[in-house]
Amino acid sequence: NDPKYPTPSHDEITEWVRNHQPKDQWTSLGWDNFDPENDRFLNNFHFFTCVTLFFVGLTFIIAYSPFHVKKDWHTREAYLLLREREAAGVEPISREFIDPVKVLASLPSDEELKEAGVVINI
Repeated sequence: NDPKYPTPSHDEITEWVRNHQPKDQWTSLGWDNFDPENDRFLNNFHFFTCVTLFFVGLTFIIAYSPFHVKKDWHTREAYLLLREREAAGVEPISREFIDPVKVLASLPSDEELKEAGVVINI
C-alpha cells in the first residue's frame, strides 16, 4: 500500500459503485461494456449489416443461379417429336426447313475462299 493513496474502505467503495452505476440498470449487448450508447449503436449496426448482407446476398444467389428444375424438357420434347415423325413416316427434319437459296447466298464464293487462303479438297 502506498501511503499517498490509502486503500478506500468498503463503505467508500460501495458508495462509489452506487454513484457510478447506471440508473436504468443497463446490461451490455456484448459490443461495449462501458458505453451504453456505443453498445446499442454497434449492435444495431452489426445486426443491420448482417441481415442486409444475408438477404441481399441470398436474393442475388437465387436470382442469378441456373434453373435446374426440368432443365431437360427440351431433350424429351425433341425425342417425342422424332418418334411422332418416324411413326408417321415423315423425315425427321424437313429439307425445306431453311430455304436453300438463302443458305447458298450467304456462303462465300470460291474466289473469296481462295483469297482467304482456304483450300477445299474434295
